[in-house]
Amino acid sequence: MPKTFIILTLGCKLNFAESSSLATDLECRGLKRVKLIESPDYVIINTCTVTNQADSKCRQAISKARRLNPGSEIVITGCYAENEPDAFDDLENVRIVAGNAEKAFIADWIEKLDDKTGRVVETGGICRKPEFHPSWSGNDRTRSFIKIQDGCDYFCGYCTIPFVRGRSRSSTIAQIVPAIRQIAAKGIREVILTGINIGDFGRHTGERLVDLLAEIEQLRGIDRVRISSIEPNLIPDELLHFMAKSEKVLPHLHIPLQSASDRILGLMKRKYRLGVFTDVVQKVISILPHACIATDIIVGYPGETDGDFHEGIDYLNQSPISYMHVFAFSERSGTYAVTLCNQVDIHLRKTRSRELQGLSNRKKYDFISRNIGEKHEVLFESTNNNGNMYGFTGNYIKVKTPFDQNLVNKIVPVVISDVTPDMIASAELDVEKAR
Repeated sequence: MPKTFIILTLGCKLNFAESSSLATDLECRGLKRVKLIESPDYVIINTCTVTNQADSKCRQAISKARRLNPGSEIVITGCYAENEPDAFDDLENVRIVAGNAEKAFIADWIEKLDDKTGRVVETGGICRKPEFHPSWSGNDRTRSFIKIQDGCDYFCGYCTIPFVRGRSRSSTIAQIVPAIRQIAAKGIREVILTGINIGDFGRHTGERLVDLLAEIEQLRGIDRVRISSIEPNLIPDELLHFMAKSEKVLPHLHIPLQSASDRILGLMKRKYRLGVFTDVVQKVISILPHACIATDIIVGYPGETDGDFHEGIDYLNQSPISYMHVFAFSERSGTYAVTLCNQVDIHLRKTRSRELQGLSNRKKYDFISRNIGEKHEVLFESTNNNGNMYGFTGNYIKVKTPFDQNLVNKIVPVVISDVTPDMIASAELDVEKAR
């Protein structure tokens, strides 16, 4: 009987890509991937540590895995393992704790595990000699996340990423293009280019993100390309103009702002001020008028006053952004932010977060409503959810229709007809033109 495993993944799309590559490696070595309820021999938990809540979710996942499968060997990897490797010292069944640099070698260690092997703890390599390990996800029939960049050189005041992911580094176009050909060969129609700071792609190799996109544009089999989170100061006009003329790159950008206050942006040690974000968003709307523009906002950063918060609300209300990911500030040990005075009360952080989330919901509803009557193309996914199936337009509107097996992994022309309060759109489908 082959050994069995499951990988539980938390956090960013980069983790999902890396988990998929690890799963492929294990399967190539003869292990079988199963569900958690099937008592796998190995439970691998790929963790996140971006906030206190992320840490809590990781601990809950570990506790659940140990409770449901007391006989399983547990492997903990990812950012939480990198940041706090000692947090698992008193947990039985934890056999391997691997940091992000060591994640690529987990399959080797699992092969060597036996009753005589003690706990393997390998972390810290990400700070000593960070390397780029390519990865991409292949367990979704319609979309694949491909890692093109990793790490960050920015050292923002609130962020642990440079400490747990290392300094910025990239893959190369010569490495990425063959991987995307493999993705296309599996019948996957859409790729999402992921990284920690993908606007930094190629900075050390003399390549640019727009050069990569131009190469992908020529590939057969991949019909859609999304760009994941990209910093506002790293979006050149050339990139936007390329997106406008491209037949594959979708009009969807996630541009993190973090605060709508220049004073707070300074305390955050961000590399831009509000004017840069305003200018780039206006250019996006001018060049890509139907684009979806998402952003990130942190509320309750140390020193944020009521005045700062409400000025930010006014700015965001007027901004043409489509919606926001809202985070209440979370103290991360070792960061600049924890040394600042004027920490905001936790309950006030939550109150501000709820208010801003309400604004985000209204903006997203309005954005989808503005698309009613507009023609789009939707790539439908394979999940049958209570008789319905879902897909996304190029500008990232989620569309629902009755499940039809013939539409799985098909790109279907639609006209948006309605939107529900939970931001799901209905559409009239032109099934005859599905491709």
